[in-house]
Amino acid sequence: MKVNENKKLLIYLLALVILAIFSIAIFTWHVLYMYLVAIASAFVVEFVFAKIRKKPINLIHWFQTPLLFVLFLPSQAPLWLVLYGTVFAVFFGKAVFGGDDKYVFNPAIVGMLFVTVSFPNQMNNEWYHPVIGLVGSNNTATAYSMGILDASIPDLLLGTSAGTTGEVFRLLILILGLGLMLFKVIDWKIPVSFLVSYFLFNLFGNMSNNNFELMDALMPLLVGTVMLSAFFAAPDEPTAAKYPIGRIIYGIGFGFFTFLIRNFSDFTDGLVFVIIIMNTLAPLIDHIEVKKYEPKLAVETEEVGVLNE
Repeated sequence: MKVNENKKLLIYLLALVILAIFSIAIFTWHVLYMYLVAIASAFVVEFVFAKIRKKPINLIHWFQTPLLFVLFLPSQAPLWLVLYGTVFAVFFGKAVFGGDDKYVFNPAIVGMLFVTVSFPNQMNNEWYHPVIGLVGSNNTATAYSMGILDASIPDLLLGTSAGTTGEVFRLLILILGLGLMLFKVIDWKIPVSFLVSYFLFNLFGNMSNNNFELMDALMPLLVGTVMLSAFFAAPDEPTAAKYPIGRIIYGIGFGFFTFLIRNFSDFTDGLVFVIIIMNTLAPLIDHIEVKKYEPKLAVETEEVGVLNE
């Protein structure tokens, strides 16, 4: 089933909107205000650059970055942080590279990197537990790394644990992710190779410590933003590897660096850094396979040029 690019973007945006609606239902009305601030501030930046470039605003791309950015934020993040982060994401992550589909790093993750480094207190201490109703300094990734996670697998799947606005309802993420792969909105190779390789890295790491519990290799997939990143950030077309084998290597790279950062750094989640690292490595991965596809690409480019004439 082949889906054209506009339909792909619309389906992807619909999936983001569904996640956003459920995040509001789980984490109260403050999250709605976060989305409104992010969407409005993104529109201002997009509008200014559209006027400068004398081009119309692409409404699909306009919504994409602010929605994804808020999905990665703590649910009680202050609105001023949402404003600063969104403006930084759209300006430095997207506009300065020329706009839609021309950026080299996922814009929403660029904004996340900025707020993570610049405002650590707000990013590490605004975790709201939707059942208990308390705001604390531990999300599921932090609690798991400290050995104090009290959430069961159903809790992690159904949104009854602390985390970012978009990460906690992991069952919904899995359903939407499968739908995106089914409709070929995203390439299955990237999320599947990411999740499988991360599971295997954890499994072999545990075996080296004489721990053979499969659950200890599975749980890291269900804490933090692993699922959200695998289906909604890693497969981003402008920033991902472009060729079949390269996409599998790209996904394995996600698994490796997620395992490395989560186990050997102070960042208990670390997916923001993993995404930026792999976006940087994507052109190098493409270079491995590009010669195989150069003749085909040349023919396609010539055909497009003839059609445009």
